[in-house]
Amino acid sequence: MKKVLAIILALVMVFGLAACGSGNTTPSGNGNTEPAPEKKVYEFKFSVAQSFMALMEEYVKNMEEKSDGRIKITLYDNNSFGTVTDILTMTQDGSLDLFYGGVSQFSGTFNVGTFCDIPFVFRNPTDVYDAFHAVWDAGYLDKEMETDKLHLAFGTITDMQRIATKSVKLDAPANFKGMKIRNNSSYLIPVFEDLGAVPTSIRVSEVYLSLQTGVIDAAISSPESMCTYKYQEICKYCLETPLYGGFMIGMMNKKSYESMDEETRALFDKINQEYMEMQLKNCIDKEYNISEKTLKDGGMEFYEASDALMKDVFEKYVQQGKDTYVKKMNDLGYDGAKILDTVLKAVDKR
Repeated sequence: MKKVLAIILALVMVFGLAACGSGNTTPSGNGNTEPAPEKKVYEFKFSVAQSFMALMEEYVKNMEEKSDGRIKITLYDNNSFGTVTDILTMTQDGSLDLFYGGVSQFSGTFNVGTFCDIPFVFRNPTDVYDAFHAVWDAGYLDKEMETDKLHLAFGTITDMQRIATKSVKLDAPANFKGMKIRNNSSYLIPVFEDLGAVPTSIRVSEVYLSLQTGVIDAAISSPESMCTYKYQEICKYCLETPLYGGFMIGMMNKKSYESMDEETRALFDKINQEYMEMQLKNCIDKEYNISEKTLKDGGMEFYEASDALMKDVFEKYVQQGKDTYVKKMNDLGYDGAKILDTVLKAVDKR
């Protein structure tokens, strides 16, 4: 009898221990238990220019937190890899997974997005944001990316571009004559040349010294960039009328994107969409509530273009810019008129 009781007690203890350990197991098909599968962690290498490092550190932190650690991204300085062309090539061949850069940096590679450079079409960053997403939703940006073995992960909107001048208000056509203007939009070259100005291309990091030494008399930039490079220390005036917009794009190696399982890809896309909406709000707040105030507090006077300048000069170049863009797209095998129509409808909705 004692032996029978001992056997029963032993069996009770065995089953009790098994029950205690069942919290971390999953029933298998044959009735046995297995450890619950862990979520796979995807790790990616992301190259960013030093000037955008702080912005992308925020992006990386946001991605890791909202993915609950399933997507981990390591940032690298562009200077570690060479020129932007080198980095683009490395992203295409998979040596890097992500790369962040401006559309204007890749003239001849990403052409569809140059619609944002057409002058006097966009009133504010929201216009550019709406146009960017309309063209993206229509598939034009993805088509161009896929040709280059890339996936468009996200895009961020820049401030609107304005003209800062050292000592002359550009409130009349005659005031442009002889002015040396730092410009980075091909669409504005004929505008300035017809006004007698001299458009020139200078790296943003060299603008301050160029203004200071008289190499240039004016520079096109965004209020945020003007603050970063302290234009208010040299320039007295800023033409408040927006010239054009712009956006930066986060490009991802297509195979890297497709390496994520379907659920993680959907999460990655959702987090990127939320980030883009947040960044647009931050851009507007920074431009209108912080950057312009900083420039004005530093002594820079903001003014609007006169009717003579807008109606007699600027507005006549709007159609020329549109026609140039359409022809460029048609030459590349796209339906330029259809893309431009998508852009203008998105802007006109507002």
